[in-house]
Amino acid sequence: MKKIRLAFIGAGFMAQSAHLPSFYSDPRVKIVALSDLDKKLLHQVSKKYQIKKTYQSYKKMLKNEKLDGVVLVVNRLKTEFIAKDVLKAKIHLFSEKPMASNYLSAKKLCDLAKKNKTKYLVGYMKRHDNGILFLKKNLKKNNLGKLISVYYQSFIGDSYSSPFEYFQRQDKDYRKKNTLNKNFKNKKLIFLKYLNCYCHCTNLIRYLFGEVKLNYKILSQSGEGLVFFKSKRNVNIILNNQFSNATRWIEDIKLNFKNGSIYIKMPTPLLKNTSAEITVENYRNGKIYKPGIKWGWAFRNQAKAFVNYIISNRTDESHCLAKDSLQDMKIIESIFKNF
Repeated sequence: MKKIRLAFIGAGFMAQSAHLPSFYSDPRVKIVALSDLDKKLLHQVSKKYQIKKTYQSYKKMLKNEKLDGVVLVVNRLKTEFIAKDVLKAKIHLFSEKPMASNYLSAKKLCDLAKKNKTKYLVGYMKRHDNGILFLKKNLKKNNLGKLISVYYQSFIGDSYSSPFEYFQRQDKDYRKKNTLNKNFKNKKLIFLKYLNCYCHCTNLIRYLFGEVKLNYKILSQSGEGLVFFKSKRNVNIILNNQFSNATRWIEDIKLNFKNGSIYIKMPTPLLKNTSAEITVENYRNGKIYKPGIKWGWAFRNQAKAFVNYIISNRTDESHCLAKDSLQDMKIIESIFKNF
C-alpha cells in the first residue's frame, strides 16, 4: 500500500506530545519532512521520528517536497499566515485550532481552500473522543425523554496530568513568552485567550446538539463567567468557564432530560488511552449505569480521521471541516461584542 506523504510544520511541545506520535503510529503514513525555526530541535525530533528531511524554512519545504498533506502545529498567532501559504500550494491541511485569530481571516482561508479544491480540517480533538463518539451515536436512542437543558463546566486546569518528556527549544522561555494562558488586561489578548481555550467547547456543543444561538452572557473583565445558548430544538445550554489553576483537568457536561440525566466527565487532553466517562441515570426506575467505553486517545483518532479523509475523499461527522469551524469563530466574536 502506498503511504500518505505528510510533512509537519512545528516541532514544539504540542507537536511532540500529541500530533507527531499520533500520525507516526499510523501504518498508512510516512512523515517525510519536518520544519521548525529551531535547528537543534529539528535534529532531535527528526531523529526520534525517523524523518529524513528537515527545513528551517517551511516555504522551502513546501516548494521542494511532494506532499499529500501538512500538519500545522505552531504558535497560535502564526497559524493563519502559514495556513495561507499551505493552501496556496494546494496541499491538504490539518491545522490546530483556532484556525485564525478572527472570523474574517478564517473566512479567507476557507475561500482559498475551496478555490484550490484543498481538503482542510481543524483540530477539534474532543469530538474524536471515544466517549463522545459513543454519545453522539446513541444520543437520540435514549429512553430518558425530551432533552431540557445542558450544563457545560470547563474550568480547565492541568492538561498534562504527569510530566511529559520532550525536547525543549534552545530558547527555554519560548512557551512562557508565547503562551496565551496568562492573566491579560488587554481586551484583544483576553479574546484570543478565550478563543484558544473555549472554541473547543462551542465546537463540541454544536457537534452534539446542533447549531445554537447566543442568548446572554455574564463575563468578568478576565473573560470568565457564564454564557447562555439556545439550540434550534429549544434546549437551554449554559457554558460556565473559568481559567482555573487546578492541578487536575476539570471539564464536565450534564444533560438534563425529562426522565433522567447523562453526565460526561471529559479526560485530561494529553493523557493517552483515556476516554470520556459517561454516567446515565434513569429517574423512573432509579437505575444508574455506565456504558463501557473503549479505551483510546482522541488525538490518535483525529489523526486517523485526517488520513481517512485524504485517502477516501469522504467526510464523516467527527471531521471538523474548516468551513464548519467558522461558526465557532462567529459565536465567540458575538460573545465578546461590546465586551
